[in-house]
Amino acid sequence: VDNSNITLLSLFVFSLVCIPAGYLADKFNAFIILLIGSFGLMIFGSCFYLAIVNHSPYLIYVMLINNIFMGLIVGVASNYASMLFSPSVRASGLGFSYNVTFAVFNGAFLAIASYGVAEGYMLMPLYLSLGVVVSAIIILTFLKDTLNKEAI
Repeated sequence: VDNSNITLLSLFVFSLVCIPAGYLADKFNAFIILLIGSFGLMIFGSCFYLAIVNHSPYLIYVMLINNIFMGLIVGVASNYASMLFSPSVRASGLGFSYNVTFAVFNGAFLAIASYGVAEGYMLMPLYLSLGVVVSAIIILTFLKDTLNKEAI
């Protein structure tokens, strides 16, 4: 199996999970689905990075399971984030702010992770990912109770 097929399979599984993630969020609660996705991503993301470093024969399976949890998060996160703000704030550029923030932090993440790997810290992407997920869980836990009632 070549790299392009693995990438396509990875994106397919990720995309396939994003669609029902929204349904699950409506049915069970977006915060719960985000927590499940976050904890799953912490566990299987760690397994994924360790499988890469150790050249594990189970890398593809771990990657696909990791993508399931990533799909849960991405499928719910943008809708959940918009519910944190009133309609007037959402209409005034939440999407633009999200895209700019995503671009800046994604670029910074890749630069820091690449620098760490180049300096011999092979698990730098794992440490950064865990930091982002733990920060998100903490922030969402505190924001959960402050949802704007107008937005619901």
